[in-house]
Amino acid sequence: MGWEDWVGNVSYLILAASYLVVRMVWLRVLAILAIGAEAVYFYVGGDSPLWVGIVWSFVFIAINAIQLLFIYREYRATRLSPEDNALRESLFPLMSNRNFHYLLKTGERQTLQPGAVLIRQGEVPDSVYVSLEGPIHIEVNGERVAIAEAGSLLGEASFVRDRPANATVLAGGAIRVLAFRRDRLKALLLEQESLRFAFNELVSRNLADKLTEAHARRTAG
Repeated sequence: MGWEDWVGNVSYLILAASYLVVRMVWLRVLAILAIGAEAVYFYVGGDSPLWVGIVWSFVFIAINAIQLLFIYREYRATRLSPEDNALRESLFPLMSNRNFHYLLKTGERQTLQPGAVLIRQGEVPDSVYVSLEGPIHIEVNGERVAIAEAGSLLGEASFVRDRPANATVLAGGAIRVLAFRRDRLKALLLEQESLRFAFNELVSRNLADKLTEAHARRTAG
């Protein structure tokens, strides 16, 4: 078996390997390598070049190269900043960067001054908030009961149950929050099942933590 036959066999081995990978980017890369080696085989493997196979090989290489370009552009568009990635890891550790990017696009970063009210007790809030920076006070009947830490989810119980808030949430100083309007968030969660599952899991975990903290406060009191 000559070296030309080795080129042909290697090309098909690489092509077979491309079917075993999960990530689309590697499938495209391996396909380009396999088809490129196949084109070489079509050129040198016979008495004369097999031009039909060579031309179509370059067509397939071009298609895969264009798809790789699309994958790269989407990766660049959905790449998270260090702050956003830290937020994803704390809130949605199982969510992909791509899905979290779509979630972030529905939100709005806001900088609020001390005393600004995000949520009023007894009213249905128009947004769900994530605390990014600064002290956020939680008050029930005018009495402070907690201070939300960075990364805390606020207003999620009212959002899920579609009921008035049972506490007032206000800025204890200059703060930054990520605000999700309830109508836009509901539309996104209805459209994206994976996002809806991740969000509901976060809400359940967050509510359980708040119940534990409330029980601890009552016990201590």
